[in-house]
Amino acid sequence: LGSARKASTFITKINIDITTASNEIADFGQKLSKNGVSLLQYKDSFRTIHGDGSTDDDGMDTGDPAPSRL
Repeated sequence: LGSARKASTFITKINIDITTASNEIADFGQKLSKNGVSLLQYKDSFRTIHGDGSTDDDGMDTGDPAPSRL
């Protein structure tokens, strides 16, 4: 998860849905791969885990740059 957090500092989030071009997803995946991060690890790095075990998704559907979590 540390690598995913590092990657989230340097890679702008993109909204991935049914309309996202396959080449855009592939390019984003390659950027993550260069940091040793899978797409699932990257997605999970944006969740906030609470003491009761529940999680919040910190807005992976936005196009805004990811804030540093370090």
